[in-house]
Amino acid sequence: MHGLRCAGRHLACISQCSSAGLHPSYQHRTPPLGAAQVIISYTIKRYGALAFATVMTTRQFFSILVSSIVFWTPLMKGQW
Repeated sequence: MHGLRCAGRHLACISQCSSAGLHPSYQHRTPPLGAAQVIISYTIKRYGALAFATVMTTRQFFSILVSSIVFWTPLMKGQW
């Protein structure tokens, strides 16, 4: 959206999305996804891509570890 705003095209984009309408199943997903994009952009601009990649990799590691523990799925040697 920031790129569209800088190019002066954001109003055209908003009106097109409004007139086309969103499928009801997507209407509740749109604001959180937009917020996620803003947070990602802010993190990369503020701390850099390396810090963002480190945070996301660490988050994914712990997600897999917790999933393995909760669902009793052993991790093989090659998965570590």
